Amino acid sequence: MQGDMISRRSISITDEDNVGTLFEKLALVGRDLLLDTLPAYIAGDIKLEPQDPSQVTFSPNIKPEEEKLDWTKSNRQLFNQIRGMNPWPVAHTFLKGERFKIYEAQAVEGKGLPGEILSIGKKELIVATAEGALSLKQVQPAGKPKMDIASFLNGVGRTLTVGEKNLVTKIETARSVALEVLEDVFIHQAYSNIALNKHLKGSQLSPTDKGLITELVYGTVARKLTLEWYLSHFIEDRDKLDSWIYFLLLLSAYQLKYLDKVPDHAVVNEAVELAKSRKKGSEKLVNAVLRRILREGWPDIASIKRKNKRDSIAYSLPVWLVAKLKEEYGEERAQAIFESLLVRNKASIRVTDLGRKEEIQALLEASTSSLSPSGLVKEQGHFAASDLFAEGAITIQDESSQLVAPTLDLQGDEMVLDACAAPGGKTAHIASYLMTGQVTALDLYDHKLELIQENAERLGVANCVQTQKLDARKVHEFFGQDSFDKILVDAPCSGIGLLRRKPDIKYNKETADFASLQEIQLEILGSVCQTLRKGGIITYSTCTIVAEENFQVVQAFLEKHPDFEQVKLEHECKDILKDGCILITPELYGSDGFFISQFRKISD
Repeated sequence: MQGDMISRRSISITDEDNVGTLFEKLALVGRDLLLDTLPAYIAGDIKLEPQDPSQVTFSPNIKPEEEKLDWTKSNRQLFNQIRGMNPWPVAHTFLKGERFKIYEAQAVEGKGLPGEILSIGKKELIVATAEGALSLKQVQPAGKPKMDIASFLNGVGRTLTVGEKNLVTKIETARSVALEVLEDVFIHQAYSNIALNKHLKGSQLSPTDKGLITELVYGTVARKLTLEWYLSHFIEDRDKLDSWIYFLLLLSAYQLKYLDKVPDHAVVNEAVELAKSRKKGSEKLVNAVLRRILREGWPDIASIKRKNKRDSIAYSLPVWLVAKLKEEYGEERAQAIFESLLVRNKASIRVTDLGRKEEIQALLEASTSSLSPSGLVKEQGHFAASDLFAEGAITIQDESSQLVAPTLDLQGDEMVLDACAAPGGKTAHIASYLMTGQVTALDLYDHKLELIQENAERLGVANCVQTQKLDARKVHEFFGQDSFDKILVDAPCSGIGLLRRKPDIKYNKETADFASLQEIQLEILGSVCQTLRKGGIITYSTCTIVAEENFQVVQAFLEKHPDFEQVKLEHECKDILKDGCILITPELYGSDGFFISQFRKISD
C-alpha cells in the first residue's frame, strides 16, 4: 500500500551489499526511525509527508526461472542478479549437468564465449559473460556445502580447464535448443538461419546433436503449415496454449511424421520431459496430444477439396504463393518447384583458385557444379569450419550466385560499383578479377560493411575493395557521371528463390508486396545508371523467381532509359535461358532460384 510518510531516512547501497546486508541495514534504520519518531508521535507533533508515486517501487515475487544466470548477459547484470539473491534464493547456473549456486562474484574485465572459463588460479575462477567477465568468490556445488572459490578449486573444481565452456544457463538437449530457436523465429520474427547460428555457437552440444538441431529447426519451419494443419485435428484451441507448448508440439509432430531414427515412444518421452522442465503440469497435455496422434494416425491431406489449399498444406506454402507460381510457370512446373523446396539444401562453395579445384574437390569429397565452373557442391557439409575456408581457398556461395560476377566480363582495370553489396560474396568475386581496378561496395549499415571488408580480407582481395555507407538509391547524388565502367545491382527482393535455405521467408506478408519491391529496384537502377560511362554495362540480379521483380523490371528500365539496350546472356545450360536473361528455378539444379540480366549504355 502507498500512504503518507511519517518520517524517512536514506542509506547508501554499495557493490559490497547483497540482500542479506541490506536486510540488516534496513532493520537498523527501522529501529532508529522508530526510536526517533515515537516521542513526536506521542506528543502529536508528527507532520505527514505525501509520497512521490514516481519514487515508489514494488518488488514482485521472484520466479524460479529468474534464479538462473544467463551468461549471455553482461557481467554487471549478472553481478547484480547474484547480489539480489544472496543469501536467498541464491542465483545458480549448471556445471557439467549439475546445479551450481553462486553466492558471491565480482565484475571484472575479460573476453570470451558466454560461460567460457577464462582463467583459473589458486583463488581465482574467471568466467566470460556477454560483456566482460565474472570472478567467482563463493559457490556451492551440487551436494556440497557453501565454500570459497579456493576450496572449490582444490576439490570438486580441480578438473576444470581454461577454455572450456562449462557453465551454462540450463541443461541443454538438442530438442530444448531447437525449441528456443523456433521461439525466436515464430515469436520474435528472427531469421531462421541467424537464430540457428546464434544458438549453435553458444551450445556445448556435440556435432551430432547440432546436426539434429539444424534438422529439427529447418524441418519444422519448412513444414509449418502442414504441421499446423495436422495439429488442428488434435487441438481444440491453439490460442489457449502457451506459445512454447504449441511450438514443442510442432517440433514433435515433425519428428514423428518425417524422421525415423528416433522411435516414436522416445520422441514422446523427450517432449514430455522438456515440457515438465519448462512448466510443471504442461507435460500432461503434451503427452495426451502426441499419444492421440500415434493412436489415431495422421489426417489425409488429399481430403482437402480446393486444389490450391491442398497444395498449400501439402507443400507448406501460403495459398497466394501457390497461386502465383502456378500462374507464372503452369501447373506441372509449379508442382516440381513446390516439391524441390522441401528437399534439403545442398552445401555449395566457390573455389578461389581454379588451379586447385581438383585437389580441393578430392579433399572435401565434393562434386563439381553443373552451373558454375568455379563451384563445388555436396549434399551437406560445414565448410566454414575448414582450414580451406580460413585460408581463403574456398568461400561459401551458392552456385547460382557464382554466375553473376563473370557476366561483367572484367578485364582487370575497371572501376566497378557493387550497389547492394552485403554480405560481400559477389564483391569478393568481382575483386578476384581485378588487378589495377577497384570495386566500390555499398551498404546502408556499418556492421554489414565490416562484414564485406572481413570477407575481402579473408579472400585476399581487400586491396581492390572500397566500402562506402550509402543508400543505392542515392548513388547519382554522391558519384558523378562516368564514375564507373561496370555496375552490379544485386537488388533487394522478395527472396522467393531462397525458400529452401530460408523457409521462414514464405510466412512474411511483406514477401508478397512485389509492387513496392519493384519500385525500389527501379529506383536503384535509375540512380546507378547515371554514373555509368557510355559503353559500360549494368548486371541486374535477384534471388527471386517472379516476373514483377525480374522481367518486368528489365522491360520498365529499358522503356524509361532509351540510352540503354539489353545484352543477351548465354550459358551452356540452355534450360536456364529465357528472353536473353538467366532464370534458374530451384527444381532445375537443386540450387537457389536466381535471375540475372544485363544492360549496356549505348555509345554515340
